[in-house]
Amino acid sequence: MVIGIIVLFFGASIVEGIGSLNEFVRDRKKIDNIEEYFLINSTIASILNEKEVLFCDSRGYHIDQQQTQHGNSGYNINYDQFVAQSFKPSVERLSRVDLMLFEYGGVPDYELEFYVRKTLSGSNLVTVTKDGSEVIDGWNEFDFDDIEVEIDDTYYLVCEGDAGTGGEPFYCWYYSDSNPYSRGMTYIFNYDTWHSVSGSDCCFKTYYYNDPPNPPGNPYPSDGGINIDVNISLSWTCSDPDFDTLTYDVYLEANDSSPDVLVSNNQTGTTYNPGMLNYLTNYYWQIIAKDKFGAKTSGPVWDFKTKLEWPNNPPDKPVVNGTIKGKVGVSYIYSALSIDHEDDLLWYWFDWGDNTNTGWIGPYPSGTIASESHIWNAEGTFHIKVKAKDSFDAESLWGTLDVSMPKNRILHNSLFSWFINHFLILQMLLQKLGFQ
Repeated sequence: MVIGIIVLFFGASIVEGIGSLNEFVRDRKKIDNIEEYFLINSTIASILNEKEVLFCDSRGYHIDQQQTQHGNSGYNINYDQFVAQSFKPSVERLSRVDLMLFEYGGVPDYELEFYVRKTLSGSNLVTVTKDGSEVIDGWNEFDFDDIEVEIDDTYYLVCEGDAGTGGEPFYCWYYSDSNPYSRGMTYIFNYDTWHSVSGSDCCFKTYYYNDPPNPPGNPYPSDGGINIDVNISLSWTCSDPDFDTLTYDVYLEANDSSPDVLVSNNQTGTTYNPGMLNYLTNYYWQIIAKDKFGAKTSGPVWDFKTKLEWPNNPPDKPVVNGTIKGKVGVSYIYSALSIDHEDDLLWYWFDWGDNTNTGWIGPYPSGTIASESHIWNAEGTFHIKVKAKDSFDAESLWGTLDVSMPKNRILHNSLFSWFINHFLILQMLLQKLGFQ
């Protein structure tokens, strides 16, 4: 019991200090007050290390400043007295305020008016009203559109109400007179002026709401890009739902699909120049976006492949072979052959001249015949075109072959067809030997 009392007392004595810290951690715990935290965690170091992101409710609101102590008594808010509590925010946004209130003598028949002000008698930055049926004995939430505030400037939480000629019932605001919150104090309005109450602090919590950044996107080079220049600059786009200013961590690593090499930390721009990269290398990279409140969003892992060190030449124009006269509705096989002088793998595209094509098929080793079949469903002469591309998307010129689909019967000579199909290889060998 003695240890518990000491822990509670010591925990309460540093509530304000924790509230004023503007640092965050990734793992959040949903604990409503610091006394409960100290009962669970026995060391001061543990709470100081995790800091104020511990105080985050289930809807994502984070506590910035708070004062939760009271002596079971409150300042009345009625026809002849208004109450205010000053505080100094440690973040740039104010999204919600909770006040610890109760009703004395029953349910008041007038509205409780809540304001946030920059000066005690100044204009209202926030206005929220509640009637007697909405006020409970305990923490009352006053939600409003986010406002921007200046860090460490003084602001005032003000409660007013007009009970007419006075009497009961009326609203009360819990307070403590042991000065538990050193970044502000209580003010009482009566006799037509505001008076500070030294050592007194009303019970309140100020919150900010923060959405994490949107995932980074639109990478350049594009994801899966190939033949990328070794002097490329990386770039991306990113935004924040709350329009917060963002910073970025850049991870880049060769030949590792889980890059964990941090090459740039907390940069503000959305481009990064890694310097000269290696030729013919797979690079993987990832962007972590961070807002000013410490929320982070990891982008996907992107990759690209750099080009060859020497210039990449396109493949030779394919030589196309196959039946040049045939019948409508009959399937015929056509072959194409190309050579790539860097010995890259090849893909082929067959265009049949009748508004159909194969798309890219492959890969095939350089100098290997690619064959595809096709059926023409109409008579006429068709202009077959075939081109090849290598592993770096360098495309050849079109190789062509005209095919006729007449009405007359076609006689096939098997020996002649065999010779035509194999003449292609002989023709390519002759070209390599310098014979035209």
